[in-house]
Amino acid sequence: GLGAVYVGIEAALVAAMVETAGGPPSAAVAAVATLVAFGSTHLHPHNHYGHLTQVASLAAVWALLQAESLLTGVFAGLAILGKFPQGAVVLLLVTGATVVLDTVTAGVWVLAGAAMVGAATALALGGDIPWFFRRAVANKGTYLRLGRMTPLTWLRQSDWTSWRAATRWFLVSVAGLLTVVTPFIAAAAFGSGNQRLAAAATVLAVTGLASVIPRFDGPHAVGAVPTVTGALTLSGLAFALPRSAWLAIALIGGVLLAAGLVARIRATFAAPYRRDVPSLRGLPVTPLWDGAWPDDTSRIPLSAFVLRPDAPMVYASGGISNPTPYDYPLASPFGRDGQAEILAAFESGLEVCISWPDPPGVLAPQELLRHLSGLSGIETPLGRLVSVDSKQLGGGTN
Repeated sequence: GLGAVYVGIEAALVAAMVETAGGPPSAAVAAVATLVAFGSTHLHPHNHYGHLTQVASLAAVWALLQAESLLTGVFAGLAILGKFPQGAVVLLLVTGATVVLDTVTAGVWVLAGAAMVGAATALALGGDIPWFFRRAVANKGTYLRLGRMTPLTWLRQSDWTSWRAATRWFLVSVAGLLTVVTPFIAAAAFGSGNQRLAAAATVLAVTGLASVIPRFDGPHAVGAVPTVTGALTLSGLAFALPRSAWLAIALIGGVLLAAGLVARIRATFAAPYRRDVPSLRGLPVTPLWDGAWPDDTSRIPLSAFVLRPDAPMVYASGGISNPTPYDYPLASPFGRDGQAEILAAFESGLEVCISWPDPPGVLAPQELLRHLSGLSGIETPLGRLVSVDSKQLGGGTN
């Protein structure tokens, strides 16, 4: 539901950019059809903080089109609060575009708007600023080091054996292709003579490309679609595409959307799911990677750390309180020192429920798995529950 709200806002912002640029209604229809076909939740679930940055990036460019420098900076500052590296790219690009299109003073106003957001965030966080810096900024080095993936690697790992999967993966693959070619299209738009539209398109195109670095997989390609769609739309307006071209784009987007929706509906009904999880109020809940249900937590304490790649679903569904700040226990959110913090908390009495796929993968928390996986403990449907009281290396399970 939250993902659908974000997509709706993104579509509205792209339509608003068309209106601001003086484009025809058919251009807005084509843009929205393309965005929903290639970037909606029927293709691949992707994180909501990624959506926040996409929304803020589109809003910043909408303000750039109107030469509203302070507002441009405010939205760029909000983009930083989501996916920090991508938001920093947005701020750098809109500031440079404002200086070139308008004046140096206007560029300073962009930076002032972003600084206002930063100051408000600092006041809201108070003493949590070091924690925010460590979680939102410093840990990106770990992600850049471990999270690399090329499009070819992702394609090889994807399941193309069924019509349902192949339909979705085809659309996701096209989304990745658009992410790569759009910066070239935006650059060509400078030849149209409309420098503001071309500059705005370039900002969004480079932002979309930045969102798939270093991990160019399906979810990140789909997550880049809102800004990529905005860039393609503004480029088309700069080239003054005829109404027939916009209608053709809308038709293609609609057909592809229908194919993706049919595939998603068939995949949903083919999978087992439940609607009786009280905390999710009737929403469909599917089993986890190992077949366990996320609310099967009766043998786990009310306060425990869940060391599973799908831990957020366990916390959301099973009534388990996470006493740590790490809901998503991969190496990149842990950063440099997070795994050591969990080990120290374990030695102080933190109980941990462990279950991890084999092979663990490059983003697995190797330090935690190395120290905790060999411990004996109590078997639960969601994994082995270990504590310092039952710590016995190599001793099997109770």
